[in-house]
Amino acid sequence: MAEWMTKERKLAPIPVSAFYRDQSDHKLLRFCFAKGEETLEKAGAILRKL
Repeated sequence: MAEWMTKERKLAPIPVSAFYRDQSDHKLLRFCFAKGEETLEKAGAILRKL
């Protein structure tokens, strides 16, 4: 999902499994919210369409 979202929707999440040594797949994605208001609004619009 993370790869698809990055390539197709131009929104780059990070799979939570990247933060675990055993690569546990919790089927969760992380997003960085340390962005400007305009960037966050664009990201929100992309996510609402999914």
